Amino acid sequence: MNVDTLRQGWFIRRDESVRAGLYPGPDRVPARSPLSPSGADSDAGSEAQYDNEPMQAYALTIDKFLAHAAKWHGDVEIISVSGSGAPQRIGYAALCERANRLSGAFLALGVSPGECVATLAWNTQAHMEAYYAAMGAGLICHTLNPRLTPAHLSEMINLAEDRVLAVAANLAPLVSELLPLCPGVEHVIWLDEPSPYRAASVSLM
Repeated sequence: MNVDTLRQGWFIRRDESVRAGLYPGPDRVPARSPLSPSGADSDAGSEAQYDNEPMQAYALTIDKFLAHAAKWHGDVEIISVSGSGAPQRIGYAALCERANRLSGAFLALGVSPGECVATLAWNTQAHMEAYYAAMGAGLICHTLNPRLTPAHLSEMINLAEDRVLAVAANLAPLVSELLPLCPGVEHVIWLDEPSPYRAASVSLM
């Protein structure tokens, strides 16, 4: 794909965004902007009008990328592999809906915007849902590396003051060593099935 094709595609997408109200359009671009139709010849009054206005009326946070994908590419599939090795497929619209529901679940646990939610999981669909769910609720997604030792992980969790830990079910043995070192963790969320609670050999506390 050449540069001209890329440029054409961008302008088409921009025009679609203008029609949907997602892009301010040429009449809303500040004077002297490269995108302004009249450039430096625009009148000073128009420039002053938009000097202190943001480009969008909302915070440009990570969850907005998923919302955009859900709106414009809702049926496009994300293909991943579960913790058990089974392939998984989900569209952006369905992923966004699941992430939004998990946002509500996080807030129902008593965490407030600005607090951390720790995740200890692999690159799975469930982990992606937790990532976007935390961002959508105004939380900080504190991703942890499952390959680190319990001593290292507990130091990170305690320093971040994580109260919620979202974990891949197949990491239950690691969590059983980790939780006694993290007295501040109040809730553990298992991201995938089967639930480790069914395994008699796993003790979490």
